[in-house]
Amino acid sequence: MQSAEEIVTFIMRSFGLEYWGCALNLKHPKPRSMIKWMPPPQEWVKINVDAGISVNKNHAVSGFIIRNDEGLIMGSGFKGHHLTRSVVEALAFLHGLQFALEMGFTKVIIESDSRIQFIAREGNRAAHAMAVEGLQNEADFLWVEDAPLRVVEEADANRRYSQPL
Repeated sequence: MQSAEEIVTFIMRSFGLEYWGCALNLKHPKPRSMIKWMPPPQEWVKINVDAGISVNKNHAVSGFIIRNDEGLIMGSGFKGHHLTRSVVEALAFLHGLQFALEMGFTKVIIESDSRIQFIAREGNRAAHAMAVEGLQNEADFLWVEDAPLRVVEEADANRRYSQPL
């Protein structure tokens, strides 16, 4: 079993390599699949993560939202940190994955508007709303099958727009 520090180091190294590949692709128009949130395959869950930073407060937050193949919220949360944005984004990845595993999910896809499996900010609005919510709170929070109102609104909008016409 690897320590949390070893996992964060591995993720950070992976982020560095993937960043350059993503950065090159972002100079071109974004494919629609990278802009719009899409549900995971049946019997899978998708975790979207984001990080928020308040320089004035010297405070950073990792936020995540877990949704099933119908776009329904299975879990969500945020956690405060005193770290740099790239490390906080990696921690959001870890916190979301850990919470999904604790809830019994084993088929998981993770998306971020920074790296990992890239999705543009427009498709990651629910996770971004979770990070913003976390910046407005001092304590850490986890929800099961729920989230703050703004996050629920974004997730519902994603679900409506991801359904075939």
